[in-house]
Amino acid sequence: MSAINGGGLLVVAAGASSSQTSEPEVQVYDPSTGDLKFQFLAYASTFQGGVNTATANFTPSVANSPQDIVTAPGPGAGSNSIVKIFNGKTGALMDSFAAYPASYTGGINVAVGDVNDDGIPDIIVAPMGGVEPVEIFNGKNVASGGAVPLMNSFYPYGSSYLSGVSVAAGDFYGNGYADVVTSPQGDMVDQVNVYNGDSLDSLSSVPVMINQFIGFPATFTGGANVAVGDVDGDGTPDIVLVAGFGGAGAGLAANVEAYSGASVIATSSTTGKPNTNIQILSGFQVFASAATNPNAPLNISLQNVFGDGRYEAFIGQGANGEANVVNVYRTISGQLLASIPVTVGTSAGVTLG
Repeated sequence: MSAINGGGLLVVAAGASSSQTSEPEVQVYDPSTGDLKFQFLAYASTFQGGVNTATANFTPSVANSPQDIVTAPGPGAGSNSIVKIFNGKTGALMDSFAAYPASYTGGINVAVGDVNDDGIPDIIVAPMGGVEPVEIFNGKNVASGGAVPLMNSFYPYGSSYLSGVSVAAGDFYGNGYADVVTSPQGDMVDQVNVYNGDSLDSLSSVPVMINQFIGFPATFTGGANVAVGDVDGDGTPDIVLVAGFGGAGAGLAANVEAYSGASVIATSSTTGKPNTNIQILSGFQVFASAATNPNAPLNISLQNVFGDGRYEAFIGQGANGEANVVNVYRTISGQLLASIPVTVGTSAGVTLG
């Protein structure tokens, strides 16, 4: 759940969950005003697994071209593992491809980032559950509706981990290569892995881990969703985690935490090894008094809505949570800035891109 090339679109979709009972609707909002721009069904109206989304501009050489919308199906029969890309101005389908075998119905998380430094965003997918790996697809042909080839594939937590992986991307070194961040979505401590994008740009490349750290207290095993964006305005992307199932209800003092990207890529001056003292920029609690369920997992999108180089947090609840609101927070302080009413999703809440 991430955006590159700045803000521009807030995408709200029916929550990706096996408990979803509504159509796979996607709504597109102006993040600065909260106004609904347009909406569409990403998949057949009979599919009720929800939708995960991400945004990126696949035609950056075209003047005034919009952020486009990448969708991935949630869990359930009929998903067929098809990832789609829609034009961010018209909602027209630009391209689609099968991320995993058609037999896989566990749901797909999706992120975007220019992993191979060709000026075009690439598409990163990960399973919401099951044995499939994290995969990176080359986005160079999306604008023309061409083939979307596989670029790299790996298991951040081993091939036996089955509880799902959240993914995000950002260029931490400022070298043109988007680095990939992963977080487990349950059944283990929240071990956040950061991989060098320069090591992910071909099938023959072996992923190189820049750093890893534990998010939230080590006693929390409800999983987390991850987003990447510069929240402190220092020019380096930061990592923001929102808690999965049981966050607020599990007694977490903060179910949103932001970590300094500069400290993630720093190396020890004495050992030359990755920094183990990761700086927490902020931590705060959201939806703790939610009327529906404070234990519901959280979903997040980071947007530079004020044009000041700082990305603010748009947060909504997922399965069994609030389905009709997205809250906007100052990421660096936790200050509630606004609440955007939305009309998508049911008891499965919403996902954000």
